[in-house]
Amino acid sequence: MNAPYHPDGADPDAYGAEFFKATLLPYRSLSPRGFQIMILSLLLLWACIGMVFMQIGALPVVGPVVGLFGLDIALIYLAFRLNYYAARQREEITVSREQLLIRQVSASGRIRAYQFNPFRTRFHITRKDDIGIIQMQLHSDGRTLDIGRFLPPDDRESFASAFSNALTRSRR
Repeated sequence: MNAPYHPDGADPDAYGAEFFKATLLPYRSLSPRGFQIMILSLLLLWACIGMVFMQIGALPVVGPVVGLFGLDIALIYLAFRLNYYAARQREEITVSREQLLIRQVSASGRIRAYQFNPFRTRFHITRKDDIGIIQMQLHSDGRTLDIGRFLPPDDRESFASAFSNALTRSRR
């Protein structure tokens, strides 16, 4: 049996098919394992400094010094835990001929979904010469949506190129 024929050469089965799918995640330079190693190293350093002060007989100084250094480690630990919590956010972007779907998931798990018609959606990039892409926005039917705000500049460049090509492809 012959496949269905379309005068423009379009494949009717591919109309609703997704041909671009991306999940954008924030960049984190330190893995959870690296974080554990860093905290353990700081604790070991903290213990060594305390021992040195005890060895030289500076017992009255040991308490405040060790205590303040312990406070520093606690603050570093808290800052990294908050950073890892914020890293749970993501954006899922799907493009097909019939729709452009954006799902923004916050760090707390709250989901916001946006649906656009790819034929009426424009992708706008704001660029600075010394930095690169600083903002990516979708404009459609009077709505504006920022995407990829948490991406580093190199990832913005590669995503913008791939997404722009996918949006162009969806209009063919």
